[in-house]
Amino acid sequence: MPPTKNSPKPSKGGSAPPPTTAIPNSLQCPVPGCPTRLADPNAAKRHLLDCHPSCTHLYDLSICQRIGIFICRHPTCQHNPRNKIFPSASTYERHCTSCHPSPPPSPSTTSLSIALSSIYTGDQPDRASSSWSTAFNFITSRQAVQPPNFRHTWLHFLKHRNAAAFTSIQAGLLRAISLAHASQGPSCDPTPFWWLFLHLELLLLHPTSSNNRDGESIQSTIAARIASFQDGHIEELWTSATAIVSSPTSTSPPTPGPTNKAIQHSADSDNWRTAYNRACSNQQKATISTSNEGLIHDLYVPPYAPIHPTNQPTTPHPTPQQHNLPGDICETIKQLPKGKANGIIADSVDAFSRLVRLNNPSVNTDLQFFFNAIFTNKIPPALQPYLRDTYLFCLHKDPNDPSKLRPIGVPTAIRRIIGNHIARSYRQRFALHLLPHNFAVGVSNGQDFVIKTTQLAIEKYITGPQNEGHLPSRAVIFTDMTNMFNLISREELRDCLHSHFPELIQVADLFYQEPGTVHFQHGSGDWFNLL
Repeated sequence: MPPTKNSPKPSKGGSAPPPTTAIPNSLQCPVPGCPTRLADPNAAKRHLLDCHPSCTHLYDLSICQRIGIFICRHPTCQHNPRNKIFPSASTYERHCTSCHPSPPPSPSTTSLSIALSSIYTGDQPDRASSSWSTAFNFITSRQAVQPPNFRHTWLHFLKHRNAAAFTSIQAGLLRAISLAHASQGPSCDPTPFWWLFLHLELLLLHPTSSNNRDGESIQSTIAARIASFQDGHIEELWTSATAIVSSPTSTSPPTPGPTNKAIQHSADSDNWRTAYNRACSNQQKATISTSNEGLIHDLYVPPYAPIHPTNQPTTPHPTPQQHNLPGDICETIKQLPKGKANGIIADSVDAFSRLVRLNNPSVNTDLQFFFNAIFTNKIPPALQPYLRDTYLFCLHKDPNDPSKLRPIGVPTAIRRIIGNHIARSYRQRFALHLLPHNFAVGVSNGQDFVIKTTQLAIEKYITGPQNEGHLPSRAVIFTDMTNMFNLISREELRDCLHSHFPELIQVADLFYQEPGTVHFQHGSGDWFNLL
């Protein structure tokens, strides 16, 4: 057969060279969709810099590990791709040492010295030392999750000096957490500072009636609490917050008001946005009691049995690759909606929004360190339940049927923030990974808009004609899926992350490796748990 244009040229010896074959151990490009096969780390780095210089956020780190290249995802390296890809562990370690050094350890630093330098603002350190030492001992005995008897705080009352003092304490606690983690001394424990930061709203902004304030204004009460906090009188503040007693509530569904007519009127007028807003606020909170507590337990089935009970969960082999929280957590906080429900310990996302609005570089750095410690599962073990536990309340689906409840679980604000940040940072990779298996329909005005539209259509084409003795002109099919709580295998979830998202294993272990507790409150004010 005559040689073609693409045939290999004969060598001087008269025979053609052997055809080029792919190296058996070569791997595909870590950018999804790229068909290039990579033979060695240097070739992988050249290919990524030449073909995908702006796609580092899409790299599959599990493939990078198998190829032998290392990716730096530190926030300060996000603008220069050439400072993010390294063909060996040694070059990556040198880069981390020179560009992202850890804070120098201070073996002589103590928890007390950090508190006095970061939180205390008075001029009597000797007296403050005694009260802060007592506070640390008290915090050690109060590390379990204990929801308060109130859901809303006085955060919206913070103004002027009190607002500045509150954010100053937030910033001081973040600095204390960073300093405590950097210290390697046996007398320096970051746990009390984490606990104080998580409970700051509860301690300083718990609501009290005017009868219990001796006639003082809300602003004066907040100012007094701030001064007590800075002086280390934590037990007094805790006692005041936990002394609040919930008022008993009725166990029957609330009487339907004229809200439904208003929704229908808006819908009839084609004012969909108003109808949607009114429909979303129509469901009333259900009161939990002994009469309907069984319904709550039925919603939460036993955990899913291990698929491979004889095999222990595998732990990924340790590598020099360090995983850091991607992106800027402060930008995520700025974009979060305001006025959402408070967390399990009355903590709110709005308190973080106030903090990031300071635009203080030092505070932003400490805030990034704080959430990076969560992302890498380096928070104190005693406080890990605050990332797992959930506050549960229920809404009445049907005001005429108390047995129809819609459960809603609310975690702490820090879990919602980091969960939202991870979803934003990995949304493209998640979409590329799930696209072959998972599809979704986006609705511009939300799912409730679709539900209300369907309900109105049923009334118009089915129930309305039937009430008048006519045949319906439409048919509707309902499917009631099984509640998926506890029906996801933790074993398979971890295996999936190990294969495709190894950088998320640490935060997933923090959230799901140990069982969390679901806290719910009876109408009497007593708290109960679902394990």
